[in-house]
Amino acid sequence: MSPTLGPMLVRMNRMIRVDFVSFVRMFLIFMISGGVTIQAILYPNFPLGTELIKRVVTRPLFAMFLTQIHDLDGDPDCSPHYANLTTSYCATDAFHFRGSHMYKPEPLVEPVQKCPMSSLGGYIITIQYLLICKLVLVTLLFAMFALTITKVDLEAAEIWKFQRYMIIMDFEDRLCFPPPFTIINYLFIFLTFIHRLLKGCMKKCSDFCTCDKLYKTKKSESHKKTKRSEDYNYWKKCSHDYVNAKEEKLQMEDIPKVQAEM
Repeated sequence: MSPTLGPMLVRMNRMIRVDFVSFVRMFLIFMISGGVTIQAILYPNFPLGTELIKRVVTRPLFAMFLTQIHDLDGDPDCSPHYANLTTSYCATDAFHFRGSHMYKPEPLVEPVQKCPMSSLGGYIITIQYLLICKLVLVTLLFAMFALTITKVDLEAAEIWKFQRYMIIMDFEDRLCFPPPFTIINYLFIFLTFIHRLLKGCMKKCSDFCTCDKLYKTKKSESHKKTKRSEDYNYWKKCSHDYVNAKEEKLQMEDIPKVQAEM
């Protein structure tokens, strides 16, 4: 495991699983509220349906990459109709409004439903949403990434040493042959087990009448534990020697730079 690649993978994992997930949670709050508000201000008479839900979701989402402002000034072909949508007009003009125009659109009401209405509130809400999402939230995401990178860099040496130790232990416990030939390993393990079992039985029979049976048993167990710990200490020593050699090499490379600065 490379001392650069290992911490980099840990860094990317934390940035995606922790920082980016937190950013998405915060962004969803502003995305839904901003989409509903912008849609309600620009299209106050838009009919309820799947098209409305699609607009509420897609417009604030695409605003992170595109700036959709073509409908803030309204539509010259249909926006003047909003000047006639008053209470007296809706109550007196029976030809255009028979009942509620939300449930029974007439020739004049139907184009108004999907027509943008220009207003100062539309500009204010759109600018506010763009400032929060593109300026505040994105900057906050970069700050979270930078903090994660700093934390991982401080622990880079420990992370690399731990990963190297895990690789060594993995190779120690892994079978010698690849998967198609693992049956050979299992057969060897089985024969070794039978050999140790028979050897143990023979040893018990030979030591049955001796006085130092308990002493030999304890000595054998302590020898096994010592051998196992010696194996771990050997690989641990190899890892420390490698790290020390790398650090000495880096220090030797930095000596000319320090002398040049002095």
